Amino acid sequence: MKRIAIYLGAAALVAACAKPLSAPEGLLSIPATREALAEDMDTKSNVSDEGKFIWNSWDAADIWTTAGAFSPMKVTSGGGTNTVTFSAVLPEGAEASTVAVYPSGAHSLSGTTLTVHYPEEYTYPADTTDSYPLMVARYTEGQGLAFKHVGGIVRIRYKNVPTKAHSILVTFNEKVTGDFAVNLEDAAPVAVMGTGASSVRIRFTPPESGTNTRHFYVPVPTGTLTGLQIVYCDASDAPISGTSYTKTGTVAVTRRKLVKLPGLVLTSFEAGIE
Repeated sequence: MKRIAIYLGAAALVAACAKPLSAPEGLLSIPATREALAEDMDTKSNVSDEGKFIWNSWDAADIWTTAGAFSPMKVTSGGGTNTVTFSAVLPEGAEASTVAVYPSGAHSLSGTTLTVHYPEEYTYPADTTDSYPLMVARYTEGQGLAFKHVGGIVRIRYKNVPTKAHSILVTFNEKVTGDFAVNLEDAAPVAVMGTGASSVRIRFTPPESGTNTRHFYVPVPTGTLTGLQIVYCDASDAPISGTSYTKTGTVAVTRRKLVKLPGLVLTSFEAGIE
């Protein structure tokens, strides 16, 4: 078996590591960068109390191999910072190849067409706010990985989340979950929304009190959103009475865009999509 460690960091790290890295035989170290959103807010993974966006210790990604399949990569060090080490155990005799995808999931590759999977459900570990934006990075031997967004993110900010809420269910008029084709030959590959409604559930630890503010981030492909419905659910996934919200109107989601749905309060739903 061969172990490959992927080092993910900022552009400064890439510059510092421009020369080939020395590593034990069978260990490949790859500096990598991630692309910021086209907003003043840069969402990557975990959001710290200071508003910084950092990698989580539980983050996982996938890298394609010459064995004809993706191998999962997991963080082995650096969680809670901007630089982490991802490690992957590859099949015997296989090498890293073509592309890496974040986050890890049911992705596939055929020629230059990458099929990425947008999940129907996310889980926020206790006391965290995550985003899991879908990003890809082309792999070239001897070069670093540069992760780029293939879609956008819808941000939902809520005040007074009920203490019995265990999840939030967001239903879109468009297809934003499931499999989407991405052309790796494009300079900036994108995933595009499909037709038909789809729902995304985000599970989280209930707040200790009813006076609180919570942010939720829903990764979506590019396209035009024409409306959404939001409702909080209890531990059995049953909707909680009085917590539903419906918004109509159109908004274009481009690659790297952060769509803001701000200021929702359970007693007064006066907000719109920016």
